[in-house]
Amino acid sequence: MDINVSKTANKISAYNYQVLQDILHVESSRTKNEKTPEAVKGSEDKNDWRGMPSCDMEMMLISSNGDKFPSSLHAVPKRQDNLVESSERLILARREMDVIQDKCRLDNEVMLKYFCIDFPGAQYSKDYYLERIKQLFGQCKQDGALLWYTGHGERGTGNWCFQDGVITFDDIFGLYMDHMRAKRLTIISDCSHSGQWVRGCAKKLDTLGILSCGHHTREQGILLKVFASCQENQEANFSTFVEAIEVNNDNKLIYHTEQLNSGQLPCLGDFRGIRCQKKPSDRCGMRSQYTWEDYAVNGSLLRIVRGNDRGKPAWYYLLVDREKVDEYETQVKTGKINIAKYGKVLYSGFGKDPPDDKKRMIMWQYSCVDPE
Repeated sequence: MDINVSKTANKISAYNYQVLQDILHVESSRTKNEKTPEAVKGSEDKNDWRGMPSCDMEMMLISSNGDKFPSSLHAVPKRQDNLVESSERLILARREMDVIQDKCRLDNEVMLKYFCIDFPGAQYSKDYYLERIKQLFGQCKQDGALLWYTGHGERGTGNWCFQDGVITFDDIFGLYMDHMRAKRLTIISDCSHSGQWVRGCAKKLDTLGILSCGHHTREQGILLKVFASCQENQEANFSTFVEAIEVNNDNKLIYHTEQLNSGQLPCLGDFRGIRCQKKPSDRCGMRSQYTWEDYAVNGSLLRIVRGNDRGKPAWYYLLVDREKVDEYETQVKTGKINIAKYGKVLYSGFGKDPPDDKKRMIMWQYSCVDPE
């Protein structure tokens, strides 16, 4: 079915956690290039009750830039233009660590407690690092912890790479549940394919049957935020992510989530925020069919297409297949597209705009704002 596109198809959710004020008039983030800063700490807007309040956090920084890995492990190092020698890579890695430490020291709620380096000639096993993370979780005296990883990422998984294997999101989740449950944990994964960890957390919560609203994660004592420096299919550059971090007037770190200079696009999964219209003390209003994976991951693939079908105005909510995004973006600019070739049509109808009930359903499932 070919659609004559009357207006360039919009991204409904340019970033999967973005607040959408009017779903019919959202412009593509690629054309507007707006900054949408997202702090590790709480929000300051009128709906700040939706987020978790800020707290003191003990931090562990792991930098893994070794050169010996199992033959079965496809470790993807960070990229840098014109990088040739391994010695140059180490210089960039050390410089990156210095920047991370300097910026974290400016945040009066972050206490860098553990600093772990994995370099050529000084590499350690994954079990060594799991034991250190267990130590961070089990001995944490504050209300929260910040676990920050930078270095090699496993291709296709975003797993953290060490000399004898990888640390997975499930590994971290298991340690959290055993040793730190009910406290707040922020994970920053600055490596290639790190967006896979946002999906991994979403799928874990869906598998456990936890409805996609902070009412339920708070009730279960699973208070996680996962920040990835790039998308699932992207490679990370040295220092690009950390150099974009700013410190606001309240001495809190602000992590920008627009596309970075290298082309990589960070993503965030905040699994603690209230997504329904009910206050934290009220009974949750989230529907059971809406998943964490839709909210945290699939929202970035959602588009609205307006055009003409058989001479009549028509609209379509389209969930684009991830591997076809670039092809879709190119084709839609031609003004004619067979949308069924590029993904799944969620809802459609005749008329200029979707009806209010469909707009509300899309907001509930893929965004974090009150649909009313």
